[in-house]
Amino acid sequence: MTSKRILDTFKGVESEIPILEARYRRLLQLFEEAGIKNIQDFAEQKIPDVKEEYQLLEKILDTLEDIKRRETFSVYLKKFLGSLDVVMPNTLGRPFTIPAKRFGYIHAKAKQRFKDDSISIAGAGAKVRKLIDEHLIGLGINPKIPPTELLSDTFIVELDKNKSAKSKASEMEHAIRKHCKIHFEEDPAFYKTLSEKLDKAIQKHKDNWDQLCLDLMDIREKASEGRTEPVEGLDVEETPFFDLARTIAFNGLEPEAAELENLKSCVRNMFEEFHSTIDIVNFLAE
Repeated sequence: MTSKRILDTFKGVESEIPILEARYRRLLQLFEEAGIKNIQDFAEQKIPDVKEEYQLLEKILDTLEDIKRRETFSVYLKKFLGSLDVVMPNTLGRPFTIPAKRFGYIHAKAKQRFKDDSISIAGAGAKVRKLIDEHLIGLGINPKIPPTELLSDTFIVELDKNKSAKSKASEMEHAIRKHCKIHFEEDPAFYKTLSEKLDKAIQKHKDNWDQLCLDLMDIREKASEGRTEPVEGLDVEETPFFDLARTIAFNGLEPEAAELENLKSCVRNMFEEFHSTIDIVNFLAE
């Protein structure tokens, strides 16, 4: 590399420093405005007491319950990391490496807590992603593994890594909400009922985190079992279609008994037709 190219590179790094500093300040301000006044101490690893640091982390994550703030955090972090990637490995970027690791840790914890696959720092730059990934792995977090889903075999193991009932309840709540959203079209009535049970449990046991955890665990069991009780006169597999057809046909009104029986008959006939044609080769093309 010629001396001119070296000088140009150094000038490029120097010109990025004010941008890097501004983007760091913007990240801090995001949390300060949300009530986390000592976010800079957390970001720069200046809180010596482990318990105090954990409590502060929980407060930080509480602010990210708001999806818009979570999205803003992800955008701000990506821009901050992008600037740092430009500066690295120049020593001018050294003061920002610890905050990068710490904010990367917050990001990873928020992604797991809120089961939010939409927030990402992909594209922030290979050097800073390597820096953060190594830091997370050192903390026992594999950044390549997506958030643990509600019915995963490892869900309870990952859940128990939370140190408080409140954080467990929060993670379970968002896991249930995501599960219901993903599977809603499979059985709208069933997952609508689960969502309502979730909302009622949260209202009933507000601030009673231990009891809320128990209720949410019961909802998880129901989600795992799926629909087990069919509507009278129908099979379990027919019931979701009946519920959906009932909702569409009667728009929340209570139908007459004869109307319900006619609807059941339609659903049974539909399934009989399915079963009689499903094995025919290329039947969908007919």
